[in-house]
Amino acid sequence: MTVKGQLLKSASVIALITVISRICGYLRDQRVALLLGTSPAADSLVLVFGIPNLIRRLTGEGALGAAFIPVFTGYLKDKPRSEAWALTQRVFWDMAVVLGGIAALGVVFSRQLVHLYTLASHNPAQWDLAVYLNRIVIPAMFFLALAGIASAVLHTFQKFALPAALPIIFNLVMILFSFGVVYRPIMRLAPEKFQTPAVAIACAFLLGGIIQFAMQLPSMGRLGMKFRPELSIADPGVRKVGALMGPAVFGVGIYQINFFVDKIFSTSSRMPTGSVMSLYVAERVMQLALGVFAVAMSTAILPTMSQQAAAKDFGEMKRTFGYSLRIVSFIAIPAAVGLILLRQPIVQVLFQHGKFVAESTALTARALFYYSLGLPAFALLWIVRTAPVFTSVALTWAFGISAPLLSAIVPASALAVYPEKLTPEEGTSIWMQYLTAYGALIAHAQITRGDYVIITAASSSVGIAAIEIVKAQGAISIATTRTSKKKATLAEVGATQVIATEEEDFVARVKEITGGKGARVIFDPIGGKGIGLLAQAAAEGGTIFEYGALAPEPTPFPLFTALSKGLSVRGYTLREVLSVPQLRAKAEQYVFDHVKAGKFIPRIDRVFPFAEIVEAHRYMESNEQIGKIVVTV
Repeated sequence: MTVKGQLLKSASVIALITVISRICGYLRDQRVALLLGTSPAADSLVLVFGIPNLIRRLTGEGALGAAFIPVFTGYLKDKPRSEAWALTQRVFWDMAVVLGGIAALGVVFSRQLVHLYTLASHNPAQWDLAVYLNRIVIPAMFFLALAGIASAVLHTFQKFALPAALPIIFNLVMILFSFGVVYRPIMRLAPEKFQTPAVAIACAFLLGGIIQFAMQLPSMGRLGMKFRPELSIADPGVRKVGALMGPAVFGVGIYQINFFVDKIFSTSSRMPTGSVMSLYVAERVMQLALGVFAVAMSTAILPTMSQQAAAKDFGEMKRTFGYSLRIVSFIAIPAAVGLILLRQPIVQVLFQHGKFVAESTALTARALFYYSLGLPAFALLWIVRTAPVFTSVALTWAFGISAPLLSAIVPASALAVYPEKLTPEEGTSIWMQYLTAYGALIAHAQITRGDYVIITAASSSVGIAAIEIVKAQGAISIATTRTSKKKATLAEVGATQVIATEEEDFVARVKEITGGKGARVIFDPIGGKGIGLLAQAAAEGGTIFEYGALAPEPTPFPLFTALSKGLSVRGYTLREVLSVPQLRAKAEQYVFDHVKAGKFIPRIDRVFPFAEIVEAHRYMESNEQIGKIVVTV
């Protein structure tokens, strides 16, 4: 089966189960709305439900899953399976300790936590019920987040049905506790002022989280997971997962900021009672549409792309990612339009029962309008935040940003693969300079064996790359430097001839080296008045590539020399390579092959930490460097 077919099959299975889950979720929300309407108790319940969900998505289900699956997949592919399961145990128990500590703090500081979400409220006593309910539900975060780790493991083995079905069980438990025969005895156990069905629903939330976690343990055990306690924050695999969580937390957190801001504004004393519940119901309607396609596709795409990344099939990985974005957009945009146009009747039909009255519907429909506007963006975010396009997977940014565990979101078009033999610092030290030199010397000048090529500012990273490319093509390089100080080093990196321009007659030396013919190609980043000398050193019909303007003075056009020799003087930048996909791919392959074969050796002069960026700039301006200056972040 093709990758696209496998994706659609997996997404279809997940979508089917997700539809059932969303229906159960709707029945759960409908039962809560029927019991509590948009009352203060409903606002308190919705508020505290969001707190453990937010922590769970940041630490477990969302961010950790997106970080763990690519690393775990790589271990399964490249290492013994026992090491992969050892990594899983360490991640599992490390997170259990962290989550347990967070849950305990959440219970102890429940009042302060609720106050954080109700900053705009002038009546703290109004949220006493929320403080009580939070102490019940926040331990559920511990079990739900560990259930997210278990789901990530099962997803890696292409087992989607059980993790996708677990929310159904969770919702059924919540629905069961919404009936009087269950909730009445439970709420009587609470203090008298807190005796409301909301207490029973909170208990159901905790029980549902425990069940979600427990039901996955047998499947993990059958796959090979041993649940022996093992803590190791220093383990390289654990550290890699932790570092990769950074971008994933960012992706998940951006969306979850909405929750935090919503709660602050909706709990304001200026807002009508029921605002928290109305926002919740509106979001649930949007999530009903979002979960069917976006969540299903994002769940299916992550293991597939992780396998492609582990196999270093980056071309197929990008195609898979693009296909997923197109499919999700195709569904999300019409869905958003439908929700906007039909928001009032949709809310009325789905929720206007019992204590959820016409005023509640009007308040909810208004919120749904604005949620629907963001539906396409939220749908695409589900794909972007879970796809490992922006994790390291042996990628480096083509413009020289190094991060073994990438901690920034960058366009896929700005990424390129570097050979495994290189360090991350060396990986950043190849693309800009080699691609720049390739475009001028090979794509445009098409240098061949026996050609003379003048390379000015030859001790720069681009200059050294040009020397190596000229040598690889069998041509003859004439490198220039201001003094003799760098002559030996430039000869060592492969320059055929080196001229110290402040100590030698540049034009005479070029004529001597070329037997009076001059150089067919001149590769110059300086410009300025020196272009006149370059023109004199050029051969008949030669070409001068100006790819920079380091000289402070203007660059006069050498008209009479150009006329007498038929010279071409052209401006050139790296963009000429990067803007043509076929040329860029050809250039990348050329550089990759030569680096892998050891013919191109990236030369790093010095490495600076980001905190010393000023010193790095000063060193660059000193012109003392030979090769690349790298700044680590």
